[in-house]
Amino acid sequence: MRAHAPCVSYVGLRADEETRLGMIFPEEAGIQVRTPMREWGWGINEVWDCLRRHDVTIPDRTDCNGCFWSKLGELYVLWRDDREAFDLGADIEDEVSAARGRPYTFRSPQRDTWPASRRDLGAEFARGRIPTRFLQMMERDKRRETGSCRACTL
Repeated sequence: MRAHAPCVSYVGLRADEETRLGMIFPEEAGIQVRTPMREWGWGINEVWDCLRRHDVTIPDRTDCNGCFWSKLGELYVLWRDDREAFDLGADIEDEVSAARGRPYTFRSPQRDTWPASRRDLGAEFARGRIPTRFLQMMERDKRRETGSCRACTL
């Protein structure tokens, strides 16, 4: 963005997310940060009303494919629907592991009984193991319209 300064960065923070900061740039960078939904006083209900009014369907995930807080169900859907993005995460794990000289994964090994590494996780999915309980939790969260991303709600 600095290469395009002066410019405006529009950040999708809602009025009911008072504690979230969003993007922060030094004043001298020439980047103005605006949060239109806050300016309009929109909270989650207004956002959902607007999306329904315009018949917009939100995908399960957007640009969070490498997030270390991805849930197992989200990783399965990513593996099932966008193998290239899933494999990119596995490649990143391999590169960082090689650079650090020890295994590195986005998932913690102690999270659950599933493998921590994307490569091993993908192999489990390919063998037909499906994280049914985690997919059901995703569907439940979707019906509540709370969203499923823990990091984005911080």
